[in-house]
Order: sequence, then structure tokens, then C-alpha cells
Amino acid sequence: MKKFLVSLIAMVMLSSTAGIAATTSETPVTDWLNKQTSKITKTEKNASTKAAEARKKQQDKIKKEQEKAAKAKAKREAKIKKEKEKAAKKQAEAKAKQKQTESKIQTKKQQLKELFTIE
Repeated sequence: MKKFLVSLIAMVMLSSTAGIAATTSETPVTDWLNKQTSKITKTEKNASTKAAEARKKQQDKIKKEQEKAAKAKAKREAKIKKEKEKAAKKQAEAKAKQKQTESKIQTKKQQLKELFTIE
């Protein structure tokens, strides 16, 4: 078992050092390997930039929709406030008119009392 573990560790070390040596040395194998990985790297970079652009567009779209919704809400609230003010003004005018009518009625009553009372 010990021999197996030692040989396994030796293989792992040799394979890892061979891979590092192959990528750092200037050989045709390294050039070919770099050429192959550069295609993959370029593809990955392109894909990641496209994904980032798509995410940014989506975020911008969501932000615009939120701003639009906020503006619509503010407009709606302003309209409701204006309608409430208009209703309150109308109600105040109605109360004033009612008071005026009541005072006219009271004045008429008083005049009629004075007219028909004999002193």
C-alpha cells in the first residue's frame, strides 16, 4: 500500500510539474497549446462581455421602468390631491352658501314677525 501511495504521489508531482514546464517553456508544444487555449479564452471573454452587456441593458430597462412607474405614481398622487382640494373647496362653498341661505331665512322670519306683531 505504501509503495502504491508513493508512486501515486510521484506521478501527481511529475504530471503537475510537466504541465507547468510545458506552459512556461518556449517549445512548439507550448505554442500549439497557447494557440488552442487562446481561442477558448477569446470565446470566453466574448461570451462574458456579451453577458455583461445584456445584464446592463436589462438593469437599465428595469431602472427606466421603475422611474416611469415612480413618475406615474407621483402624477396620480398629485391628481388625487388636486381632486381632494377641489372637493374641499366645493364643500366649503356649499357650507357658506347654506349659512347664507339660513341667515336670509332668519332675516325673513324676523321681518315677518316684526310686520305681524302689534305693539
